[in-house]
Amino acid sequence: MSLDMYEAEATRALDGAWVGPAIHKLDKVQFRVRAWANPEFITLRDRLMASVPRDKRTPDGDIPADEVHRIHTECLLQTVLLDWRGLEATKNGPPVVYTADKARELLTHPKIGSAFSPFRQAIVASATQVAKEGREQLEEEIKNSNEPSAGA
Repeated sequence: MSLDMYEAEATRALDGAWVGPAIHKLDKVQFRVRAWANPEFITLRDRLMASVPRDKRTPDGDIPADEVHRIHTECLLQTVLLDWRGLEATKNGPPVVYTADKARELLTHPKIGSAFSPFRQAIVASATQVAKEGREQLEEEIKNSNEPSAGA
């Protein structure tokens, strides 16, 4: 495995990649996303989870599902979703241009942004794919690399 391959995969995970309908099943829509659970995602998620006040937690100290959903939405908006193309307001209608404000509007919409909505699931699936492709490529390279380094 070459160092430039490691660097390329890290760049893809952090700078984002375009993912299309073959992964997420939304006709014609592509998302440019960073890898799910990228370092910025982890940092923000941990900070937001830690900031949930005790009175918003369950008696066991757990964070309720609606609060976790809110935190994951914020993480998607700030650290994962970078752009989209092919998203239409109505079937064969005008395109919905990506802006951070439009992404926030859609991901906080009670139906479009709900945990089980196809739109939200497509974004998560796309980000998961970016992370998975990086891991799979690295694992394949390592598996196929039989040559020890000169220092071995």
